[in-house]
Amino acid sequence: MLQPIDHALRHRADGQILSMRTIHKRPQGYALSVTLTAEERRIRRRYLLRREARNKRCVARHEAAHCVVMSQYGLGYQAWVEAKDGSNRWTGMQRSIGRYQPNRFQNAVVAWAGSIVDYLSGWPLDEWRKVSPVPFESVAIEKVNWWEEYGPELTRSGHVECDLYSIVRTRQKWRALKLSWEIVVSRRVEIAGMAAILMKRESVDAVV
Repeated sequence: MLQPIDHALRHRADGQILSMRTIHKRPQGYALSVTLTAEERRIRRRYLLRREARNKRCVARHEAAHCVVMSQYGLGYQAWVEAKDGSNRWTGMQRSIGRYQPNRFQNAVVAWAGSIVDYLSGWPLDEWRKVSPVPFESVAIEKVNWWEEYGPELTRSGHVECDLYSIVRTRQKWRALKLSWEIVVSRRVEIAGMAAILMKRESVDAVV
């Protein structure tokens, strides 16, 4: 039997014990065991559920932004979100469908939308109009410069960053960024609405 030599209790603010960590002595050295109370297990489960919902919401908004910008050009679209195998992390994908396909400039505008929404999600929806695009543009320049330098080699090795790949294929990438920002901000309510549908149904589509 392991001999306990020290232990530490984790308490809630009201004094309730949440967990006990015990250090045991054994012939090979020391061992640490953690005993969780039912309350601690509930707290951890709530935290994991909130984290999963936040991750799913971010992914859904990202894909919804792409789709809303596609609709700006009269394009059909299809998007879905799904949990990664064996985890509570989510991933998403979207594509244009229907008779019409975007040109390179439109593809860049669509591609920028996802990253723009990722950035703007740090603010409440009704404050997006007040956010300056300048800090985002500075980061975007670094990402594009990095991809233009290393992207071709990564693409040959099978790694394709779809959004950046679409962005750098047009010479008007910075004009595309500014236009995408304007569309995302002006249609932010639609993006939030489509993201909510994606979170619930896990897929959306519209054929033109």
